Amino acid sequence: MSQPLRFIFGLHLHQPVGNFDHVMADHVRDVYRPIIERATAAGFFPLTLHVSGPLLEWLEDHDTAWLDMIGRLATDGRLELLLAGFDEPILASLPRPDRLEQIGRMREYLQRRFGVQATGLWLTERVWQPELAADLATAGVEYALVDDRHFLASGFRHDELHRPHHTESDGQRVGLLAIDERLRYLIPFRPPEETASYLKQLRAQGRGLAVLADDGEKFGGWPGTKDWVYGSGWLDNFLKTMESLKTAGEIELNRPASIPRGPVRRTRLSRHRVVPGNGEVGAATGGPAGAHDAGGGAGPRTAGGGVRVRAGRTLAPFFSEVPRVEPHA
Repeated sequence: MSQPLRFIFGLHLHQPVGNFDHVMADHVRDVYRPIIERATAAGFFPLTLHVSGPLLEWLEDHDTAWLDMIGRLATDGRLELLLAGFDEPILASLPRPDRLEQIGRMREYLQRRFGVQATGLWLTERVWQPELAADLATAGVEYALVDDRHFLASGFRHDELHRPHHTESDGQRVGLLAIDERLRYLIPFRPPEETASYLKQLRAQGRGLAVLADDGEKFGGWPGTKDWVYGSGWLDNFLKTMESLKTAGEIELNRPASIPRGPVRRTRLSRHRVVPGNGEVGAATGGPAGAHDAGGGAGPRTAGGGVRVRAGRTLAPFFSEVPRVEPHA
């Protein structure tokens, strides 16, 4: 039998500048604290986490205990913190100096507050642009988490997505890890057994890697998700199911920085833009009755009682010559 499937479980936590204090506090109480506490109590680590600059600043003023908890987990190697633009800008919309300044501010904060040297990047709104690679490398970013749609739009097959990649611009290289869209639909909207079945299927097919990185607000902040994730026992069942997979040797939780990235050959990677919002595409059915974040609108419900979250749309099929990576040996 093959080695365990390397599974990356990542959360992106964000609240916009100027959001109401009670909204921030509610999310810390109902989402950010319980998801981290329950995951670590269950031994579900290492986790991967991005916390936006506006939320970090609010936490510094209102809940340093939560930040201290994150710092301890990062120091112990149970959590990997990600970079991004500090103010949560869409990097593709910024000129080069501003991109570097925004990433630099986040790097300096994480180093000062938590004592960590972050090397990975959460891509705000998951908007990619080919020339970003050079600026990310200049900013000290070693890898970025990117929607698998970017790869599929460029001609990659699904069976090529579950492995690390590289891309480059202006002769500078950065690693890419494809976020699995199916996992974003399964977690937390479907029963944990369906996620387990999918992960076992990937391993049986010889895939080496599965990446989830998505909005943490799905775990109690969107309408209906608090009752679904906590009240119905979804999270506890999910953690037990993942532990069973770990014990059986089916999966192994990994930090993105620990995933090696292999050699390079040339290909094209698309620039794919999404409508600002949660960046989701399609529908999630069978889960909570509604879902949106504090700053966005609720998606229309599907006929099955689930929720169709805001769609990301390909606005322009632009292409730029960048490299593609062969699987790591």
